[in-house]
Amino acid sequence: MDKIKKISAREILSLMAMPTIEVKIETEKGITGRAAVDIGTSTGKYEVLTMLDGGDRLFGQGNIKAVQIINEKIAPELTGLELTEQKAIDKIMLELDGTPNKENLGGNSMLGVSMAVAKTAAKTLKIPLYQYLSPNNKEFSIPVPVLVMIHGGIGFVNHLELEDFCVIPTGFESFSEAIESGIEVYYKLYDLLKEKHLVVPGITFVPQMSKTREALDYLMKAIKLCGFEKNYRLGLDAAASECFNSKRNTYHIDQKEISKKEIVDFYKDMIRDYPFIYLEDPFDEEDTENYQKMPHGNVQIVGDDLIASNKKRLEMSYDKKLINSILLKPNQIGTITELMKVAEYANLQDIDIISSIRSKSTNELFLADFSIAVNATQIKAGCVTGYPATGIYNRFLEIENNEKYKYKGPFLQKKYLLS
Repeated sequence: MDKIKKISAREILSLMAMPTIEVKIETEKGITGRAAVDIGTSTGKYEVLTMLDGGDRLFGQGNIKAVQIINEKIAPELTGLELTEQKAIDKIMLELDGTPNKENLGGNSMLGVSMAVAKTAAKTLKIPLYQYLSPNNKEFSIPVPVLVMIHGGIGFVNHLELEDFCVIPTGFESFSEAIESGIEVYYKLYDLLKEKHLVVPGITFVPQMSKTREALDYLMKAIKLCGFEKNYRLGLDAAASECFNSKRNTYHIDQKEISKKEIVDFYKDMIRDYPFIYLEDPFDEEDTENYQKMPHGNVQIVGDDLIASNKKRLEMSYDKKLINSILLKPNQIGTITELMKVAEYANLQDIDIISSIRSKSTNELFLADFSIAVNATQIKAGCVTGYPATGIYNRFLEIENNEKYKYKGPFLQKKYLLS
């Protein structure tokens, strides 16, 4: 077919103007492909290592080490190999690193190369990337967007301890209808928030609030004013590890301490009072006891920090009945082959997959095709505004228009008995 002629990397800027890497592949037949790597701001303890420079430059977040590792260590091992041998290429990198959490090469270095190989291979074969990643899939579909409308958590200046307040358009027959409705809800929410809070359109809102239910009430009001009450469900990424005090065994939510015994009832009450379908990281990543206590029937209990896109962690979480859904973030694990194995296991066990970008994202649109390839039920790409969200949504619109693939909304409605 075609072989790798050259692999090169360079440092680029993420959309938060912080460094990350871009990897370029050149083939012997003159085809080129590129991939850029997302990096997370807050990372779970089970994620693989991101190779950063440390020191004073750019707060220690530089990626020169990762660039050097790709150019000097990885590239010589892969040059001359058949481009479409994805598993073999990833295996070579895994053996070259030789550690469980990518300490020698860095998960970001390995992922950049692995993604660039996949994108270039699809280009040489003249097929869509999702088809290259999942060649045996005969029924591709388009995932439901988890639209992050309000931000809280440690990274923001309001007093909402929980992180992402989301709306989820399940009650539509097509992706185009769903995303158009999301735009309406977003701007209606802006109209409501600007009366009392300093918010600007074009980004996810960070209003001056301190109560979880106040944020949820605003979301519900915007949905109702748009006439979509029957079409939408709510989602919440609690990122609970960030508000858990391990010394006191308490969670700090709504400006007060909540004990480990009380936190389950806190969520059960919310699920009773609001149309939830999605609850991500509701507990600390070590609080498996409470994960087991949560009802999994009509709500997705989504593991992110708990699992970190790791197959062994997913197997453990499934066996102990901790979750029924998983967030997949490519940079948490390091190679495409490993990601596809996690997705394969999730699909076999009927575990919902939600693909996700990271906070320090780039213009990279790999996640759109990846979501379709792994049969993701949902995608968490941010809001309806800003990149890469709009680029990913435009990719879905293109695929829906050309291929007429089904939208996952009706599937979620049926699976979780939503009226």
